[in-house]
Amino acid sequence: MQKVLFCGTFAPGLEGLIEKYLEKRSKNIKIIQKAHGLIFCESTYSLHELRQLKVFNALYLVIVKLQDGDFFDLSKRIQRVLANKKDTIRSYIKNKKFNLFFFENGKSLKINDEIYFSIADSIRDSLGIHKSSNDGQLDISVIKRSDIGVFAGIKIIKDETIGKTRGMLPFALSYLISWYSEPKPDDVICDPFFGYGGLAEARAKGFPFKKYIISDKSIETKQFMVDFKKKLSNVEFYTSDVMTDGFKAESNTVSRVLTDPPWGDFENIDQIDNLYINIIKEVNRVLKYGGKAVLIVSRDLSNFVSMKASSGEYGKWKIFDRIDILISGKKASILKLEKI
Repeated sequence: MQKVLFCGTFAPGLEGLIEKYLEKRSKNIKIIQKAHGLIFCESTYSLHELRQLKVFNALYLVIVKLQDGDFFDLSKRIQRVLANKKDTIRSYIKNKKFNLFFFENGKSLKINDEIYFSIADSIRDSLGIHKSSNDGQLDISVIKRSDIGVFAGIKIIKDETIGKTRGMLPFALSYLISWYSEPKPDDVICDPFFGYGGLAEARAKGFPFKKYIISDKSIETKQFMVDFKKKLSNVEFYTSDVMTDGFKAESNTVSRVLTDPPWGDFENIDQIDNLYINIIKEVNRVLKYGGKAVLIVSRDLSNFVSMKASSGEYGKWKIFDRIDILISGKKASILKLEKI
């Protein structure tokens, strides 16, 4: 089977975790190049198999890539390269119309007409598909960055949750965090800050579990908990406040805590230190020995949380390496703890 080159994008800072995920996922994926927030890989995976890589915000089937070059250089090579790859992508394009987008260093770019139509015409002539005004079924992006050169790719995955609900974690990030927690089918999971349900939705769709206990104090998000419960029979939900009610789980009964406590505007959250101390206490109370917790916190709070966890005052923990990331442009950290 012919090898394909694909490019996946993700939240900056997840490079190491993405690499571990791909290495464990399959020996049929070879990492070609890593960069800030994206990775290029080679594989003989089918398009269906590529779509099962749910850890990417976007996934592109790469048409052509130049390490050193510009949009004009790409336009000169694209037709010849596409002629050789036509069979690889024919099953996907199926006479679809395409939209064409240009980006440079992360920003949308208005390109000059000569280059735009040169690339659009090369794609049309090589693949027998036509450029749409703005409603095509295929999105083809031409992306240039100072650290990777320039490439053109057909988008085969797009995380539709990004920007859908303010404050909701993207599905791809939530799926990767669920995988990072080392999920097991008999897991009893607790999420005391359910919010809009990004983490829980990803865990439920990606990995089987025995029971999910969710809660949140916000009346605004109660309907999201109700909707989540309707989909699954093995879910308990509560409207409760961690500061007054603790976690809604019995002691030593939970195998995974996956949660995203308030942190985005932590400077404006009353008693933030007490909140996180209470979180550590409750995580220690509900987790079984060997159970794991994965928390998303503000980067400015991560040292405080790690220090309190390692003090021995709130249980004994194995603390994994902190992962610093950007979420919607805000500095955050992923903390993983194991109760010992």
